[in-house]
Amino acid sequence: MKIRHFLGAAISLALLSSASSAIAGNIDTKILNGEEAAPGEFPAYVAIITNGDAEISPNSHTCGGVMVNKEWFLTAAHCVNKMDADKYEALIGLEQYWPKSIFKESAEFEKVVIHPDYDHAGQNDIALVKLAHSAKTNSFGKFNGIDDNIKLPVGTPLTAIGFGATHNSITSTKLMKTQGAIFAKKFCIDKPEGYPDTNFNPANNLCIGNPDDVSQGTTGKGDSGGPWMFLNSQGDYIVSGLVSRSLWQVGQVTKVSAHADWIKKTIAAEGQADKAPVAKISTTSEQIAPISWLSLSGASSSSPEGISPQEFNYKWKVLTNIKKVQISHNQGVSTRVRLIEPASKNFKVKIQLTVTDPQGRETITVKELKAVK
Repeated sequence: MKIRHFLGAAISLALLSSASSAIAGNIDTKILNGEEAAPGEFPAYVAIITNGDAEISPNSHTCGGVMVNKEWFLTAAHCVNKMDADKYEALIGLEQYWPKSIFKESAEFEKVVIHPDYDHAGQNDIALVKLAHSAKTNSFGKFNGIDDNIKLPVGTPLTAIGFGATHNSITSTKLMKTQGAIFAKKFCIDKPEGYPDTNFNPANNLCIGNPDDVSQGTTGKGDSGGPWMFLNSQGDYIVSGLVSRSLWQVGQVTKVSAHADWIKKTIAAEGQADKAPVAKISTTSEQIAPISWLSLSGASSSSPEGISPQEFNYKWKVLTNIKKVQISHNQGVSTRVRLIEPASKNFKVKIQLTVTDPQGRETITVKELKAVK
């Protein structure tokens, strides 16, 4: 993340006006200075990493986010749009990657919910990710429009945190923080000749820049999805924006208060779905081995009316030990699985098959696979 020290809480309009002449340069601007976050300062921060690497490192880092409750965290839609959720995980309370990773806990993803009006161009760039299990943490973000109602006039100081690229274009090894300020909307709307439309909407976006020197920017690659926060008079950080994209040296940020209702309704709706009756689960056992593929079929499944299996929807999911098992595909009447490497004789993995008939009724089968002795 691009770091510059904030000169004061009151940013004069004259400073913001004079900064307009400095808006020029590359979209992917670089960081000049860094200020490390204090240990334990931001326990609700979430780092999204790829889980295929042998070790947790800055090379695994993709985006940031912030915990909402024990089951959900908030991030940018472009961070998780079209992602294979099985290949990513969340590091909750991450403070550093190197020389030793420091974080509170890790969790795999169960579900990603993208805002239905996300347009891939800066509007509604927000998403909720449900964890595969409830986190142990009790540290959650406080959100503008939900936990507080903060007005954000031009000049309001804000703080961003993340592991974005530093001045040398390398992902930071430690959680960094930077200061920025709300800029007038013209800085995110006006554009040089030949520059594409910024697609900035004041109803959904915040325009945030570096109050010391607009040409130096604020956040960088890797900070996406992380929070922009206002420090209120009670000493609480209120999440007011999510890092979305750069517009020359200013940032187009997703306004959290504009999406407060969507956040609350989405989590509430998912909670009701979790309480819905679960289809009966049956279990069968087979043996799985490394290298050789094991074929699994759902063709024997049938609905009460005996509808042809071709009219069913089949969805396969690895429930346990997902890092040690490879699955050929997640949909279709059959799939194949194998161990990535030899496992102990007590190793077990569960593969879930959900079969949905044309009436929307589900039959769930869990296949428990044991390692070949």
